[in-house]
Amino acid sequence: MGLFVAILLTVIGIVGALSLVFHNRRVFHSPIAGIASSAALFACLAAASWAGPFPDFVKAWTITAAIAAAALAGGPVVSFVFHYALRSDPLPAGDALPATAWIGVAERLGFIVALQLGFSDVAAILLGVKALGQYVSTTNHVPAARVLGTLVSITWALLCFAVVAIGYPVPK
Repeated sequence: MGLFVAILLTVIGIVGALSLVFHNRRVFHSPIAGIASSAALFACLAAASWAGPFPDFVKAWTITAAIAAAALAGGPVVSFVFHYALRSDPLPAGDALPATAWIGVAERLGFIVALQLGFSDVAAILLGVKALGQYVSTTNHVPAARVLGTLVSITWALLCFAVVAIGYPVPK
């Protein structure tokens, strides 16, 4: 089962990488890509919960694939949530940051690496700084949309981390 999870996490990471490379192509940022990535991640969580600890021979692959999936595949999931939660483009052309997708990759990568290394306090600081830095106005919906994107992004990274934490529990 650990091999199945490692392969599925790898596919999720590849889809995420393709969504960054082909950012303007509708297929990678459509709700379908977000649904497919989410379904695959939940399949990984279910497999990890059902199978118990994974074998050690896929540990490095599983951890690397989880980090890649967390960092790269969160974009389509955030787009999916925006599509249904806001029912419009949350960032009008004048308000869009030029590197928004890459900022999301950096936040998810920093978050999951901090958790994998056992630095939960660093992960909490990352989340706080990112969220507070975004939410500067209560009259404009753009900062609120960016906070929503941050929370969805961090939740995605946490779920990727959960696959590894369930598959390789820390001995007590």
